[in-house]
Amino acid sequence: MRPLAYFLGAAALLALAAPRFVAARACGDIDGVGAVPCACGDVLVGSRTLSPTDPITRGPCDGDGLIVRIPPSYPGATLNLGGQTISGLGRGIGIHVQSGGADQLSITGPGVVRAFDVGVLGSGTIRTVEDIVSADHRTDGFCLTGVGFTVSGCEARDNGRTGFVLRGDGYHVAGNRAVGNGADGFSLTGRGAVVAGTVVNESAANGAHGMTIAGRNHLVRDVTATGNHAGGLRARIARSAVVAPATSANGGLDLSVAGHDSSVDSPTRGASIRLRGTWLDGQKPTERGKGSR
Repeated sequence: MRPLAYFLGAAALLALAAPRFVAARACGDIDGVGAVPCACGDVLVGSRTLSPTDPITRGPCDGDGLIVRIPPSYPGATLNLGGQTISGLGRGIGIHVQSGGADQLSITGPGVVRAFDVGVLGSGTIRTVEDIVSADHRTDGFCLTGVGFTVSGCEARDNGRTGFVLRGDGYHVAGNRAVGNGADGFSLTGRGAVVAGTVVNESAANGAHGMTIAGRNHLVRDVTATGNHAGGLRARIARSAVVAPATSANGGLDLSVAGHDSSVDSPTRGASIRLRGTWLDGQKPTERGKGSR
């Protein structure tokens, strides 16, 4: 028979070897508790403005950054990055919004989300994302789905796949920048998107297209797509308008649009263009092949 000390020692070794699971902790503005700072992997349950007192800002997260589960009864929830950086080690999601409260969540900056698998992810739970840089992620910078949300003044930079992956109805994309991503700068689908603003949406030096857009009833106005490895702006649309796209110096066609009952107005002079389909009022700009001037 083995002595008791043998079994105690073996149990201690097993405890040391076993993976450590730390329960997710609630953070943010918590009823009856007050403002609780956020650490890596915590669950945000109320509004929070990050500061250097939040452990999540002090070093890289091994897995997820911040998980957001705002209760349905909580109105006007806001996550303000407060000029801070949330960083990872190439795994997990930087900000994963699972529920955004009564009015859906607003994410505001300035602030940076860096080096996770995905930067910012949310489906039907986000109202606005503003002034956020999402960079150096293994796959995508922003992955958002919903109705009527707004993404403005954000930058997706040097991500392994797509900068902005946006899906849904009636969303607004204004003044954003996608640079140096491995695939498309912007990938937009759905209905009734407004891709326009007082500041243009810019896409440059991405590994595939600057911007791809699919669906119907979209307005795409004053976008720029330059120096992308594949094409500039590629669209498969119906009942939509593309106005004054500034596309040039892309590896493939600067502007490629297929669809019906749509309009393409004032493309860049000298850009290479391919248009297929039926056009609003029979108006169709002149097609120009790659290298034409």
